[in-house]
Amino acid sequence: MTQREETFRDMALLFEQNGDPKRALKWYRKIQGSGAVYEIVGEYYYLGRGCEKNTTKAAEYFEKAAKLGETDAICNLALCTDDKSRKLELYKAAADAGVAYAMNMVGIVLEESDQKGAGTPEEWFRKAAYAGLVEGCYNYALNTEDVDEKLKYLRLAADQNFLPALEKLAFYLEQGIYLDSDRAAATAIRKKIQVIQMGTK
Repeated sequence: MTQREETFRDMALLFEQNGDPKRALKWYRKIQGSGAVYEIVGEYYYLGRGCEKNTTKAAEYFEKAAKLGETDAICNLALCTDDKSRKLELYKAAADAGVAYAMNMVGIVLEESDQKGAGTPEEWFRKAAYAGLVEGCYNYALNTEDVDEKLKYLRLAADQNFLPALEKLAFYLEQGIYLDSDRAAATAIRKKIQVIQMGTK
């Protein structure tokens, strides 16, 4: 990034911090050749921040960012398409580059479609879980037949206060599924869920 473009970035950040996304976008668009900035501009268009929402323009900027090595932009590009094959191809490319979120999304796309040749949802959720993604831990726990793995990764997700994992763990304890029935432990988890939900309102 040139010194002039650094000034443009600083101006964009200033307007962004002052709640003026329209002017921030104007300054970001002046910067050329930065994958990170192209990704930001794509997000502005995708969300309609400071401009009309425009997924076509968003995709153009995400594509530029991806070509410059921004792997998260590949995931964002996948959000811009309804084509399941293209979506899978993009998420798999990001997953192969080590993006844990993309690993989880490959599993979700495989679950929701009849795509073949990319493995199973469980395999991808396991990769995301092993990479430490909380949603991956939860999805792997739901998909694996291995009870020890199921409980290990469900607890890992619950330990990070992931509400669906806490709900599922409480249910297992109430019903005695995979675990000995323990209503007191289930009640404690349900109270924790209420506290978390109150904190997010």
